[in-house]
Amino acid sequence: MAFITIDVGANDFPCYDPECIPVGVGAIQTNLPRILAALRGAAGPGIPIVGMTIYNPFLAAWLLGPDGQAYAQFSATNLLGPVNALLGGIYIASGAGVADIETAFSSNDFTTLADIGFGPIPLNVARICMWTWVCAPAPLGPDNHANAAGYGIIARAYADVLGL
Repeated sequence: MAFITIDVGANDFPCYDPECIPVGVGAIQTNLPRILAALRGAAGPGIPIVGMTIYNPFLAAWLLGPDGQAYAQFSATNLLGPVNALLGGIYIASGAGVADIETAFSSNDFTTLADIGFGPIPLNVARICMWTWVCAPAPLGPDNHANAAGYGIIARAYADVLGL
């Protein structure tokens, strides 16, 4: 075994509303340290473990107008931002590396503009639309999962941490 990657957190939230954040945070705080300890015990001290922060699918709300734009900004500062800080802190405390998907997806960049067919939108919104199915129409979307391009970005972030 050359290394271990882990993606934990997004499924710990029972819903995608602000009220569900405390429940998900509690689950992450309880479960992730135990998972990492078990992985370390099974892998031994010489195998790198790298966990990832999560991208922000709530950014797609930007496309819904002024209320959606306010919610997208709220999600970055009050929802996913703190969750990613928690994830990163737990990974680092356990001795694991952190693949910073939040940064790879430019999740907090509301300043840089891009046009991917919706007119000028913030780079973070463009990337969540380009790299996940969250902005896709049915039958492919909307779906919070990454698409092939998004999984490529995620893989590159892991590879960077691992020095590959």
